[in-house]
Amino acid sequence: DGLDYVASYPDLIAAFGNAGTMTAVEDAGARHFIQYGHGEQRSTSFNGLDYIASYSDLISAFGANGDAGAFHFIEHGFNEHRATTFDGLDYIASYPDLIGAFGANEQAGAIHFIDHGWLEHRTTTFDGLAYIAGYPDLMLTFGANNDLGARHYIDYGAGEHRTTAFNVAAYEQAHPDLIGVYATDDQFLTAYVNYYAATGHYLT
Repeated sequence: DGLDYVASYPDLIAAFGNAGTMTAVEDAGARHFIQYGHGEQRSTSFNGLDYIASYSDLISAFGANGDAGAFHFIEHGFNEHRATTFDGLDYIASYPDLIGAFGANEQAGAIHFIDHGWLEHRTTTFDGLAYIAGYPDLMLTFGANNDLGARHYIDYGAGEHRTTAFNVAAYEQAHPDLIGVYATDDQFLTAYVNYYAATGHYLT
């Protein structure tokens, strides 16, 4: 997707953000990838639907229109320092009914939240990193990859009755030298998983 591709890179936003229409920006992104991005091994990391689902004003303005979300980020959101905080896979993994309905379909998760979940006051309670951190086999297999953790839980973990709880605060209390070292739980979990994956030992 040319728009999601442009939205993934600040240099492309700067280069093509003033191209004019949504179609013009999308085409510019596609041309850049064909001519340069493929050779540079660039990939698309931005998701317009997840971006919309992160903000109530964008849900109201655009609904489940991923292209409109990406174009908004390119034109406005990047300069407004907006960030994507919603994850469609974590959202699906938070609810058995969504696991059954959609499987590991990130786009479907974002669309459901935009169309229904937001009005139903649903929230995301699953965290792929916390799930991975609870299991040595997952740490060794996936490393600190949140999406792979969510996909595993949706495809297998829920059916295997695996737990999704990893208590960062309790772990830090048990290892006081770690208290205050990491600014957020995600930073701690990333370090915890990567350390185990690299050494086979737990972070202490």
